[in-house]
Amino acid sequence: MKNIILCIDGEKDTKKAIDYAIEITTACNGKLTALHVINPYLKKFADEIYAVGRIEYSNHINRELRKEAEDIINEFKAMAAHRYFKRAVEMVEFYRQLRKP
Repeated sequence: MKNIILCIDGEKDTKKAIDYAIEITTACNGKLTALHVINPYLKKFADEIYAVGRIEYSNHINRELRKEAEDIINEFKAMAAHRYFKRAVEMVEFYRQLRKP
């Protein structure tokens, strides 16, 4: 295994998965890519149900979801550093607006 993709979501069991993925990647001299997805449907749901037309609430949800994602990614980076995982850690941001049907 040379390329491993690890989904990280900040849950308790994710820490075990991170440890395991680092072990495998190190043993195989591979590349580890951590993936965290900000769920755009959560924002869409919140917009439609709780705050239709309120841009300040929409902006608040955006900020909170991004902060949560950054916290999860930073936790992964800290765990990787603690395990002396010397491979580069890169954060790639991809954001797509939901189109209304």
